[in-house]
Amino acid sequence: MRSILISYAGYPFTPSSLMPDNGLANLAGALIEAGHETLILDYGTVDMIKRLYPEHIAQKTKPIYRKIFGTDGKSAKPSLVDLVVLKYFTYKLEKHQERVIDDIAAEVIAKIKEFKPDFIGFKLWNGDGFTGSIRIAETIKKEFPALKIFGGGPQVDIFKGHIYSATGVFDALIYAEGEEVITLLCDYCRGALPLSQIPNVMYREGPRIQENAVRWIENLDTLPYPLYDSDAYPSMAGNQKIKIIVLDESRGCPSHCAFCIQPVKSGTRLRLKSPRRVVDEISKIMRSHGVRAFRYAGSTTPLRHAAAIAREILDAGVTITYSSFGHIQKASDAEFEVLRQSGCYAIFFGIESGSSEVLQKGFGKRIDPDLIRQTLISCRNAGIFTVGSMIFPGPFETAMTEKESIELLTAIKPDSVPIQFPGIYPGTAWREMPHRYNFEITARDYEREMMKYKIKLLYPPGFWAPLPYRLNNMSYKEFTRKTEEFARALEDRGILTHISDDQALMAFHAGYGGEERRFRDQLRLAFLTGDVALIGEITSHINRSVMRKN
Repeated sequence: MRSILISYAGYPFTPSSLMPDNGLANLAGALIEAGHETLILDYGTVDMIKRLYPEHIAQKTKPIYRKIFGTDGKSAKPSLVDLVVLKYFTYKLEKHQERVIDDIAAEVIAKIKEFKPDFIGFKLWNGDGFTGSIRIAETIKKEFPALKIFGGGPQVDIFKGHIYSATGVFDALIYAEGEEVITLLCDYCRGALPLSQIPNVMYREGPRIQENAVRWIENLDTLPYPLYDSDAYPSMAGNQKIKIIVLDESRGCPSHCAFCIQPVKSGTRLRLKSPRRVVDEISKIMRSHGVRAFRYAGSTTPLRHAAAIAREILDAGVTITYSSFGHIQKASDAEFEVLRQSGCYAIFFGIESGSSEVLQKGFGKRIDPDLIRQTLISCRNAGIFTVGSMIFPGPFETAMTEKESIELLTAIKPDSVPIQFPGIYPGTAWREMPHRYNFEITARDYEREMMKYKIKLLYPPGFWAPLPYRLNNMSYKEFTRKTEEFARALEDRGILTHISDDQALMAFHAGYGGEERRFRDQLRLAFLTGDVALIGEITSHINRSVMRKN
């Protein structure tokens, strides 16, 4: 059987958007191992930035964005005329991008005629990626009515059957894990297996939506190796992608935090890939592609497991750099030291708040702030770039709890503090019991409205469209203003904000080690204004570094 796997996430707003898609690489590996053929069309590339952001619009918007995001304290503030001009060119940009989506659809149709796939698989993202993918899929369906089209990815994990209220183009939607499912879909496409016997899928059966039971992959060591060969994954050729590879070292999260979608997406039982298998995967990628920089995918990697992998890396004599999510837990300095020695450059910890009350009552996290302090300080002392993420304001936030958070961060002095306002996802306790957590949902059909919401990752939240909920009796505009004020308060104390672990790793390989703030500011403006020359230059610099032989 033949297939084409497509990822169109809209305009790549962040450097992370340019990293290879490990999810599609995993699916492709499963298909190849089962004897099938596949082609990955990943539109998160440097060239796509150029296509989606034409130079004539970039020249008009860049001076205004410099005023909005000027970091020297001397830039003139944007005038009312500037904002009107920006709104006009934003509209022109959106219309241009719609035409590009139609061009992409035509290109995919041409590729279908050449490759002759038995089915198409879309990885569905939020915002423009969601609406754009639907537009491409519906165009394909008109041209090839009998061709099976499936949807999967984060948007399906979050919204599941609600997607059928936006479109009927997908013959089935795949949620949870897809490596086993996609080979079964090959059997379905050749008429050997009904959809009713395939786990992790939902589909329309008359007026009803049938949702089959979920089945998790118990032994992660049985997963096929991901496929990054440029003949099957053309975007991997040249410097179209930032070649830092994401590895599945663990899946699942048993923590049940009130706000977090991870248990919905990857299950509530923590499953670990063996250290030997992780290092085998690293070694295979190094041999095949020369890549020596990685990021762990697990959202709650236990420190003991990360340390076991680190020791395996050291025993194998493998020289790499990597970043990871971390878990707040009792840890010894020796464990962080072995991580650093093995090449761990940065670790991302979810702090959320420095207040015990907000952590427990608002986030459902039974973690002592003192343990947060000890864990992050141990990590920093080992020489690892330490990221402490905050969600602010949290439910039940007060001036006193805000002070506790600032005092905790001032004591820890993390290398970076990404800050976001609370987001409500289907399937979480915040969505199921909003009033219990001091939220008020204001949308009549929340899921339908949120499916098409455009998240503008590099913009301050004040530039986003208002979200349909209230927090602590505050409107969207009011609580996001507090988010921005909190970030400024940290910056005034010399604490860097809004650099994640993978971006810290990129900054290091781009030659910005110790200058992460400059890296952040330059790339934020570059992505906002479509500065493809600078983005391409930094991407090439990173790739030369991560593929350099030591």
